[in-house]
Amino acid sequence: MYIPYTHHVAPAEMAHVTAAFRHGLMFGVLRWVLTAAFAVAVIGLVVARLLA
Repeated sequence: MYIPYTHHVAPAEMAHVTAAFRHGLMFGVLRWVLTAAFAVAVIGLVVARLLA
């Protein structure tokens, strides 16, 4: 789902986007950033465990 800029969106459409965020849905780049951060954290924990 594409999230448009808020100043170009009707209030009814913005309510739909706001509700989607409240339900925990992730969109676009956010999904990839969170996945990469999680992967880096897991790899870091594994390396720390191997070195300890």
